[in-house]
Amino acid sequence: FPGLGATFSRTLRVVSPCSALHRLVAVMASALLAMCSEAEQAIAAVVSLTRFGHDRALSHAIPSSGPVLAAQMDDRQVPRGLRCAACDRVNTFRSTFCNFCGKRLAVAEEAPLVPPPTSLIQNEFAGTIDEFGNVLPSKVKLSITVISAKGLRPADISFRGGNSDPFCTFQLAGKPETLLRTRHINKTLSPEWNEDHEIDDYVLGEDLEFTVMDYDIGSDADALGTAVLHSSQFNQGDGDGFDGSVNLQNCGEGYSPTLRVRVKLRIILPAPPISVEGSRLRITVISAKDLRAADWSFGGSGTSDPFVVCQIKDKPELKIETLHKSKTLEPVWYEAHDLEDYERGDCLEFVVYDYDKGSAADLLGKASLDFGDFDREGGFEGDLRLKECGSGHASTLKVRVEILPPLVEDAPPVSVPGGRLKVTMLSATGLRAADWALRGGGSSDPFCTCELQGKPDMKVETHHISKTLEPVWNEQHELPDYEQGDSLSFKIFDYDRGSAADLLGRAILACRSFDREGGFEGELKLLDSGKGSKARLKVKVEVLPPLLPDATPVSEPGSRLKVVILSAKGLRAADWSLMGAGKSDPFCTCEVQGKPELKVETRHISKTLEPVWDEEHELPVFQRGDCLEFKVFDYDRGSAADSLGRATLSDRVFDREGGFEGELRLLEAGKGSQATLTVRIEVLPPLLEAAPPISEIGSRLQVVVISAEGLRAADWSLIGEGKSDPFCVCQVKGKPGTKFETKVISKTLSPVWNEQHAIDEFDRDDDLEFEVYDHDRGSAADLLGKAVLLSGIFDRDGGFEGELKLLECGKGKTAKLKVRVSVLPPIFPYAPPISEPGSRLGITVLSAAGLRAADWSLRGGGKSDPFCVAQLQGKPTSKIQTRYIAKTLDPEWNEEHEIADYDYGDSLELSVFDHDLGSGADLLGKYLLPCTAFDRKGGFDSELKLKECGKDHNATLRVRIEVLSAALLPKAPPVSVAGSRLRVCIRSARGLSAADFGLTGGKSDPFCVCTIRGKPDFNFQTRHIPKTLEPVWEEEHEFDMFEHGDALDFHVFDYERGSSADSLGKVSLISGDFDRAGGFDGELQLRDCGKGHAATLSVVVEILPPVTPDAPPISQPGSTLKVFVIGAKGLRAADWSIRGGGKSDPFCVCELQGKPESKFQTRHIRKTLAPVWNEEHELDDYEQGNHLLFTIFDYDVASQADLLGKATLACREFDREGGFSGELRLRECGDGNSAVLMLQVSVTMPPPAEPCVSVPGSRIRIKMLRAGGLRAADLGFRGASSDPFCRCEIVGKRNLQVQSKTLKRTLEPVWNQELDLHGYCRGDSLQFQVFDEDRVSANDLLGRVQAPARVFDRKGGFEGTLKLRDSGKGPPATLTVRIEVLPPLRPVGESEPGCVLRVVVRGAQGLAPCAGDPDPFCVLRIPGKPNTQVQTCVRMKTTSPMWNEEHRLFNYAVGDRLECAVLDHDFGDDADLLGVASLESADFHDDGFDGDVELKECRRGQVATLSLKIEVFPPGRFHLVVTVHSASKLIKGDDAEVSGWFCMCHPLGRPHFNAQTQQCIAASAPQWDEELQMPEYVEGDALQFHVMQQTMAPGSNVAGQQVFGIAALDSEAMRRPNGFHGEVRLSDKRAGRVGALRVRVESVHQWELRREAEAEDRRAREERAREEERRQREREERDRHRGQEEAEERARREAEKRAAEMALRRAQDLEREFLIPVLLWPSGEVLAQVSLLARYTVLELAQRAAKAAKLPLCPVLRIGDSLLPPSQILLDAGACERNALVYAEVCPAVLTCSGDRTAKVWNATTGDCELTCSGHDGAVNSASATPDLKWIATASDDGTAKLWVVDGVTQVVAVACTMVGHLGALHSATFSQDARYLVTASADCTAKIWSIKTGQCVQTLDGHADAVLSAVFSSDGQFVKTTSSDGTTKTWETETGRCKGSVSGQDPPTAFSFTPDGNLFLTVARDVDVEVRCITTGACRQTLRGHADGVLWASFLALRAPQVSMMAAARLMRPGFAEQAVSSHQLKHEALRAGAELILNPYPATH
Repeated sequence: FPGLGATFSRTLRVVSPCSALHRLVAVMASALLAMCSEAEQAIAAVVSLTRFGHDRALSHAIPSSGPVLAAQMDDRQVPRGLRCAACDRVNTFRSTFCNFCGKRLAVAEEAPLVPPPTSLIQNEFAGTIDEFGNVLPSKVKLSITVISAKGLRPADISFRGGNSDPFCTFQLAGKPETLLRTRHINKTLSPEWNEDHEIDDYVLGEDLEFTVMDYDIGSDADALGTAVLHSSQFNQGDGDGFDGSVNLQNCGEGYSPTLRVRVKLRIILPAPPISVEGSRLRITVISAKDLRAADWSFGGSGTSDPFVVCQIKDKPELKIETLHKSKTLEPVWYEAHDLEDYERGDCLEFVVYDYDKGSAADLLGKASLDFGDFDREGGFEGDLRLKECGSGHASTLKVRVEILPPLVEDAPPVSVPGGRLKVTMLSATGLRAADWALRGGGSSDPFCTCELQGKPDMKVETHHISKTLEPVWNEQHELPDYEQGDSLSFKIFDYDRGSAADLLGRAILACRSFDREGGFEGELKLLDSGKGSKARLKVKVEVLPPLLPDATPVSEPGSRLKVVILSAKGLRAADWSLMGAGKSDPFCTCEVQGKPELKVETRHISKTLEPVWDEEHELPVFQRGDCLEFKVFDYDRGSAADSLGRATLSDRVFDREGGFEGELRLLEAGKGSQATLTVRIEVLPPLLEAAPPISEIGSRLQVVVISAEGLRAADWSLIGEGKSDPFCVCQVKGKPGTKFETKVISKTLSPVWNEQHAIDEFDRDDDLEFEVYDHDRGSAADLLGKAVLLSGIFDRDGGFEGELKLLECGKGKTAKLKVRVSVLPPIFPYAPPISEPGSRLGITVLSAAGLRAADWSLRGGGKSDPFCVAQLQGKPTSKIQTRYIAKTLDPEWNEEHEIADYDYGDSLELSVFDHDLGSGADLLGKYLLPCTAFDRKGGFDSELKLKECGKDHNATLRVRIEVLSAALLPKAPPVSVAGSRLRVCIRSARGLSAADFGLTGGKSDPFCVCTIRGKPDFNFQTRHIPKTLEPVWEEEHEFDMFEHGDALDFHVFDYERGSSADSLGKVSLISGDFDRAGGFDGELQLRDCGKGHAATLSVVVEILPPVTPDAPPISQPGSTLKVFVIGAKGLRAADWSIRGGGKSDPFCVCELQGKPESKFQTRHIRKTLAPVWNEEHELDDYEQGNHLLFTIFDYDVASQADLLGKATLACREFDREGGFSGELRLRECGDGNSAVLMLQVSVTMPPPAEPCVSVPGSRIRIKMLRAGGLRAADLGFRGASSDPFCRCEIVGKRNLQVQSKTLKRTLEPVWNQELDLHGYCRGDSLQFQVFDEDRVSANDLLGRVQAPARVFDRKGGFEGTLKLRDSGKGPPATLTVRIEVLPPLRPVGESEPGCVLRVVVRGAQGLAPCAGDPDPFCVLRIPGKPNTQVQTCVRMKTTSPMWNEEHRLFNYAVGDRLECAVLDHDFGDDADLLGVASLESADFHDDGFDGDVELKECRRGQVATLSLKIEVFPPGRFHLVVTVHSASKLIKGDDAEVSGWFCMCHPLGRPHFNAQTQQCIAASAPQWDEELQMPEYVEGDALQFHVMQQTMAPGSNVAGQQVFGIAALDSEAMRRPNGFHGEVRLSDKRAGRVGALRVRVESVHQWELRREAEAEDRRAREERAREEERRQREREERDRHRGQEEAEERARREAEKRAAEMALRRAQDLEREFLIPVLLWPSGEVLAQVSLLARYTVLELAQRAAKAAKLPLCPVLRIGDSLLPPSQILLDAGACERNALVYAEVCPAVLTCSGDRTAKVWNATTGDCELTCSGHDGAVNSASATPDLKWIATASDDGTAKLWVVDGVTQVVAVACTMVGHLGALHSATFSQDARYLVTASADCTAKIWSIKTGQCVQTLDGHADAVLSAVFSSDGQFVKTTSSDGTTKTWETETGRCKGSVSGQDPPTAFSFTPDGNLFLTVARDVDVEVRCITTGACRQTLRGHADGVLWASFLALRAPQVSMMAAARLMRPGFAEQAVSSHQLKHEALRAGAELILNPYPATH
C-alpha cells in the first residue's frame, strides 16, 4: 500500500474450508505479483490459508529476474461450491449466505468455483478478502491541516487601511456535502489558523478545492482566492502526502496570495460481516438536521413534527417507528428499537415523515443503508443523506445500527413432514388503549390471531377480553400441516362490534426459534404497537408429531374415496335467540382441494351446536396427493350460509391401510372456540381392474344415457311432493364442442332416456362429464347432480356400463345415473399426413339434407335459406362462406373454395346457417372435422352428420376436402441472398364484387394492399380506381427488407370516403413461388371475395440483388449509432391551401426496430415538401442485427400528425466499414408520390472495456451539473420557459432515486448539485429524466437518457454530456453529469475506552410480602462506580412485578460485576430488601445474558427470581463544548498571595483528556467566560472541574498552584435536551472553602443549535433595528414624495391648461386661410401666390403652385435648407408664419425604358418614380417627351409606338394613341421641336413620321439597307436625320420624305445624358438600376430602383423652365417681402459663383 515504501510485502488472507482453494490462492498471488515492480518482485508473497480453524502457511520465494508463479493442479482439484439462485454466482460449501448479493442460499446447485477477476485485486486500495472470498474495499480518509495564508487582498475598506476577516473552506471537488471550514480571524491579511480537519470516504483521484473568504456579518462572504490541490500532489505513494503552499487564483489584480496546507492519506481496512442465522438488529434513531418545513406558520418560516419509520427492505412487516417531535426542524429522538429475523443481505430503509393529526403524513426525506455498512464489527453510526427532502435542502439523519446475536442458539429442527404446531397464546402486556373513555385513559378489548406466514387459511384466534390493556388468554390451539421453514405471525387486535378490528401490535416468530427440542416459550416484542409503546406478547409454541406415523399408500389409478361425516362438537351459535344462548343449523361439505367439481354435502340439522349427521358419501375420483377440505356452515334460508369452521386433511393421513377415523380441529371456528369435526375416510379400490386402453388416434365414443333414479324434486307442487323435468348433458371434460344433451322427460324423478350419441373428438385420457338438470321454461335449468367418468374406466375392451353416483344432488339425496360408454374405432384409419408448412385446403361444399326449418310459414312447415361456413379452428381469418339458397331444406351449393395457412393439426369447423335479412343467422347444424380425416392421400369426400341441428333432426352435410401444396409452382432453388430486395408489380384484378350500391348497377372503388407477412411495417398500397369491378393499376413497388422465406399477403379493398374500407378479397403468395429464377408472373385466386364470386389478382413478383455487396459487421457490444438526418424530397402536401398547391410541415422520427424507447425526432420545418433538417442524433441501444425505422409525419398543432412516409434501413447497410450515406425510398407516401429520405448512418465503436470498481454495498455519487437546449413547457406573458429538475434512478429499482432542486424559468439550468444513490449493484444502469415542474398538474417530461454501467463503473467514473431523448422536435437537448462509484459507508474503526451495559429488567417472581403485598422496584449498579446506579419504577401491590424497562449503565469495563437489588417501596420510610443478585462479567460480557437469576437474601423458604436481559455495547463518542462562566464565594487563603484563578476540566478517571481556562486575576469571583473543547468525551463519563489558584508564597518569587475546589457533573445532567447550564458546588476537605462554579456543558450539536439560536436572536434584533430605521426613512421619503407629487400636480394642471389654450388656438389657426407666396429655388423668383387653409398639406400647396406656374412636374418645397415632407400640415411646416420663405425646387427628371415593357419618369433629386407608362407587349427601347411634359412617346419591340398624354402635377398618364405600321421592332421615337410630329426608327429598315394631332403616319422614310437605329428632327423641324446599322446616315425632308443626302462609314451614335447645367450624369448599375452621379466627384447622388428587367435607355428630360416676372409678383407681395426675396436671390447667386470656380477633376480610372 502507499506509504509503506518501495519495499513491502503484500499479504492475502483467505479463509475457506476447501483445501483445493490453493489453486485460487495461487492465481490471486500471481495477480498480485503482476502489479509489483522489479524491486518488489524480490520480496516473498506470503499467503496464509486457514482450513477448519487450522492455519497453514504457504510461502513462495520470487526470484528477482521475473514473477512467475504457477500452480500445478489437475482438473480433479477444482473446488466445487453452491450457486446462488438470486445472482447466479458460485459460493463456497460452507456459505450460508451468498457472498455477492447477501441473500440466503436457497438452491444447492453444485458448480465449479471460478477465481475472482484480477481487476478486483489490482486496485491498491482493494482492501482485504473475507472468509467467503469477497473483496472488502478499504476506506480512505484525508487528514487536512489548514496552516496559514499570506498576501490576501483587503476586502473591508477603512480610513486606516484595508483589512479582511479571512476564513478558509475546503471540499472534495464536486462534493459540496464534504465542505468544511476554519474559524475566521479578524482584521488581518496573513491569518494563521493551524486547524486540523478530516474528510471521510475519499475516493482515489478526487481533488481538493480550497476557497479563502472574507467574513461579513449580515451579508455574503467575499471570495479572496481559490486553489485546487490535485490528488497526484498528495497521493504520491511515499505516504508523506503534501506539506507546502499553493497559489491562490481569482484573488484580485495585483495580488499573489498563497495558502499553506498539509494533506495526508489514511487507510482503514474493512471488517468482514458478523451476522449469523437468527441475528437481530438494534437500530438507534439519534437525530436529523436541516429538514424542510412541512407546516406553514404565520410567525416564521414554518416547522415540522418529524418522526422516523425504519423497515427492512422488501419486508414491510419488519418495521419500527419513533415518536414524533413537535415543532422542530432538527429533532433529537435517541430511540433504540430491535428488529428480529434479520438475514444477511437485508438492507434498511429510513423514511422521515411530518406528523399531521387527521391527515396523511408528509414525506420529509428517505435514505437507505446497505447491509455491508452495518453488518460488521462495531456496526454503523453516522449521518445518512436524505433523498426527496425538498429543493435546496441537504437533510441528514443520524442513526446507529448494530448486529445483535440471536435470541436462541442454533439447534437441529425436530419437525417431520405432516407435523403440527401447538400454539398457546398466554398473555400480553403494555398494549395501547384503542377505545376512548370519559373517566380514564381508555382501554381495549384485545384478542390474538396466529397464522402460518404465507398460509392465511392456517389461522387460529383467541376470544377477546374486555376492557384491559394486559389480557391473559391462556388458550391452546393447534395448526396442522406445518412444514419446516414456516414462520408464525401473531397479531393482536382490539375487538369492535360493528366495525373492523384495530391492530394493537404484531410479531413474527421464526421457525428456528421453536422448531427445536423444547419448542419456544417467552415474550415477543410487538411491532406497530403505537409510538413509544413497549407492548409484548407471551406465547408458547411446540412442534407436535404427525397424527399418524408414515405408512405405505394404498391408492392406485382409479381409486375412490368413501367419506363418512359423523358429527361435530363445540360449534359457535350463528343464530341469535331471545330465549337462550342461540343455536345454529349446521351442515358439512367435503371437497377435493383444487377440484370443486368433486364435492359432497350433508343435510342440515336444525337448532344444535353438536350435530350428528352420520352420512356416507363417495368421491368417485381420487388421485394420490389430493387433500380433502371440510367446511361446516350454518344454514340460513334466503341468505348466504355462515362459516362455522374448516379443516384440511392431507392424503398421507388417510391414504393407508385402514384409512382414517378421528376428530379434526376446526380452524376459524370463532374466537376462543375449540370446535371439532369427526370423520371417517377410506380409500376404495377402482370400480374395475386396470386394463390397457384400446383407443387410438381418431377414436370415437358411443355414449348411451340410459336412465337416472333418486333425483330430487326441483318443481314444487300443491298436490304432491313435487317433481322434476330432467334431461342429461354430457361432454368430454375441457372440450365444450363435444357437448350433447338428451331430451326432457316431464314430471318424473326416475327418468328413462335410452338415447345414444356419438362423440368424434376424443383423445386418450379424456374424461367424461355428466350433468343432470331440471328443465324450466323461461328460466335457467336447475342442477340435479353431476358425475365424472374417468377414461380408464371406459377406455378398455368392452367399455363401461353401470351406475354413476351423482354429486351435488341435494342434501341427504343419493341419486344415480346409468350410462353405457364404449370406444369406437376411427372413421378413417390412421394415414400419414401429406401437408407441409403453408399448405392450402381445397374445399368443395356440395350439399346438405334434412335441415330444420328456421323460418316459420303460414302455408306449410316452414323453410330455411341455408348457407355454409368453413374455417380452421382457432383461425377466424381463414373463414370461407357459400352463397345462401332460398326456401329449401336440402340445398345444393357445389361451390369450390380455398383456405390458406393450413398447418397439420388444424381441425376444420363446418357450420350451416339460415340467412335472415336484417337479423343474425340461425345455426342449423355444425361439425368439427379433425385433420386426420382429410390430411391424407385422397383427402375426404363423404357425408357428415351435423350436430346441434335441432331435436329429432338428422341433418347431413356433404363436402369434399383435399390438401393442396403451399406452392403454386413446382419447387425451384431460391435465388435470394442476404440483403436481396423484392419488386412487386400489381397489375389488375377481375371479377370483384360490387361493394357500392347503384341504380344502374353496383360498382366498387378498388385498391390493393401488399404486405410482407409478419412485417406490418413493410407494405404498400395502390391508388384506388373509381367505379369499376376490373381495375387496372400497373403499379410497381420495391421492398428493401426481404428475407428468404417471407411470404406476401395481398388484400383488395373498396375505398370508402369517411368510413372504413370494405374487403373485396385476399390471397397469399409464399416465397417458394417467386423466390426463383424468373420470379412469379400470373394470376392469383382471391378468397373471401363474396358469395358466388371468383375474383383474381394479377401480380408480378421479382427478386432483386442487394443494393450493396456483403461486408462484415463492425459493431461490438456497447456500440452507438450516429444518425445524420439530412432532408427529404418529393413529400406529399398534407395541408390544404386556398392559394393552391398545399404544403406540409414535415418532421422525421427514427427508432431501432423493436426498441421504441430509442426513438428520437427532428424539428418540424414549415410549409415545404423538400425539408432540410441537417440534424445529428445518437442511438446508444444498438445491438448487432437491429434495423432502423424512419417515419416522416406532417406536424399539426391541434390534431394528430399525418403520415407522409416511412422507410427501413437494414443493419447490413450501415453496420459496415464506412457506414451508409444515401437516399431511402419512402413507402406509404401517398398515391403517385415517389418520396425519398436522405441520411447518413455510421457505427461508433465503444471505448475499450475497463475493469469495474464497484463492490457489494457500493454507492453512486451523481453530480447533476447542467442541461442545455431544453424545450419550453410553460407559456407565459414573459415568454415560454420551463422549471426544470432532474431525477436519477437505478433502472428497474424505482424506489432508488434522487432528485435535484427545481430552477425556475430557464431552458439552460445549472444545478451543480451532488447527490448520493445507495443500493447500486454491479451492472445496474442509471436513468436520468429531466422534468418541468408543474404545481397543479403532472410534471412534463423534457428528456431522458440512460447511462449503462460500463460507462461509469470504472476508475475515474464518468463526466460528460449526454444527449436526451424525447426532448422535443429538433436537435436533442443535453445533460451534463458526473458519475462516480463510491465504496460502502464505513464507520470509524477505532477502539473505545469504555462500554455500555443495556439491561432490560423484565420482571420478578416469587417475592415474599413483608406486611401485605409489596410495592417492588429494582435497583441496578456496578459496584465501585456510584454514578452508574439506576432504578425501575414502582409496581404497586404485587409479588410478581412486570417492569419491562430498559436502562443503560455507562463506563462498564471488563471484569465489572452487576448488582441487582429488589426492594419494597415504603412511603416515608426506608425501602425493605426483597432480594439481591449479582452477575459476574463473564456471565454476560461475550454473548450477553437473557434469563432468570435467583435472588438471595429473600425471606426464609422463598425462592424468588429476577428476569433480566443484558447486552454489552461500545460507548458512543461525543464532542463536548464546556463553557466556564465564573466562580463565586471563593475564599482566598491567608498564607499566600493569590495572583490568579483558572479552571481545569476533564472526564472523571481520565485526567489526561483535560482542558483549562486562561488565568483570571480576581479577588473572589473570577470571570472566565471561556469555551473549552472536549473532543474525546465518552458517553456516560462524568465531568470533574478543578478550580485552581495561582499563589505566591510570602517573601518568595516562586509561583505555585493550589487546588481550591473540586466539582463533579454526572452524565445524567448532561443528557438533557439542551445540555446542562447552571451552578455546580465546589467542595474541598477544608471547612469554609465552599464555592459555586457556573458552567454550561453541551454537545457540539447543541452548541451549534444554541449559537445559531443566539445568532438568530441577534439577527432578529438587528433586523428589528434595521426595520425601524427603514420605516423612519420610509416616512421621511413618503413626506418628501408627497410634497414633490403636490408640486408636480400643480405643474401638470398648469401644463394642461396651457395645452388646452394652445389646442384651441391651433384649431382656430387650422381653419384660417393664408396667402402663401412660393419662390423658385435657388433664383428666388416668384412662381405663384397660393391661398390655402392652414390644415392643407405641403403636397397640396406644391400641386397648386405647379398648376399656377404651369410646371411639368410637381416641385419639392423647402423652407431655407430644410425639405418639407409632402404629408405635413402647412401650419406645422411653418409655411403660414409671417416672413416665411417657401421655395419650390424644380428637380431634374429622368426618363427610362426597360425590358419589363414600361417607361418611367423619375425625380432625380428624391429618387421617386413620378410616372409609369405601361401597356406595350414588348420591351421599350426608347422614349422622348415634350419640353412641357404634356406628351411622352415610347418605342417598343412589339413594333408599335405609343403616344401618352401626361398630367405631371397629379401624376396621371394615359395612352393617347398607338402608332401601328412598322414591320419590326422600334429603336427610337423622337418629337419635333414644335411637338407637331413624331419620328420613329424601326428594325424594318424604315423610319416613319407621325402626326401628333391625328396619330397617323404622314411620311415613310425608306432607303436604308439595314435596321434604322435612330431618327431625329433638325432644330427647325424641316429635316429628319436617320442612322442605320448599314453604316450610313441619311437626311430627309419632313414634308416630302425625300432623301436629301447620305453619308457612309458612320458608326452608330453614342449618347450620354447630362443635366442642362452639366453637374449630373446617368449610369446603369446591376442592369435594372439607374444611378445619378456627380460630374465632379463621381459620387452617386441617387439610385432609381423600380424596373423589373434590364434598363435599355435612360436620359435627363429637357423640361421647360417656368416663365415668371419677379417685379409683377412683387407688386402682389406684402410690404418688405420683395426686398427679402431679392436679398435671398443675391445670396444664392453668390454661392453659385463661388462654386463655379471649382476645378473639375476627371474620374479615377477605377471608378
